[in-house]
Amino acid sequence: FTSGRERDSSPTKGRRLSGAEHDPFHWSPEADRAFKILKRKLMEAPALGLPDLSKPFQLYVHERKGVALGMLTQLLGAWKRPVAYFSKQLDQDSKGWPACLRAVAATALVLGEAEKLTMGGSVQVCMFLIWCKPCWTLRGVFGSHRLGLLGTRRSC
Repeated sequence: FTSGRERDSSPTKGRRLSGAEHDPFHWSPEADRAFKILKRKLMEAPALGLPDLSKPFQLYVHERKGVALGMLTQLLGAWKRPVAYFSKQLDQDSKGWPACLRAVAATALVLGEAEKLTMGGSVQVCMFLIWCKPCWTLRGVFGSHRLGLLGTRRSC
């Protein structure tokens, strides 16, 4: 979701802070420069766009290590402009499910958060699907509320 910004922080990547217990925070001048560049780029416009309720939204969802990640975008010309980023912890039950069901739980969770911004507008959900053996029925795993959230949307 960072669209190339991780390259700007490469001098800080994988480095540990050096120093003794009493003075634990020392960066090299190179790491300090990289941090300032990254900070400046994050403050530049356009970081996030304002939602236009007359246009459809695209919601990109991913689950990683028990965390539901999402990015809500809208088309601005040919470019998908970010409107919001979401990051929310899955509940303890969902964390124990197979990857394919965790992805569905993450979608329901992020979609619920995104609806606060879309106000019932059209949302297209896009996600990477992982195939796994059928182990449970969706009705048994999710309550009707979560299935209702997913059933009213189109997926790509």
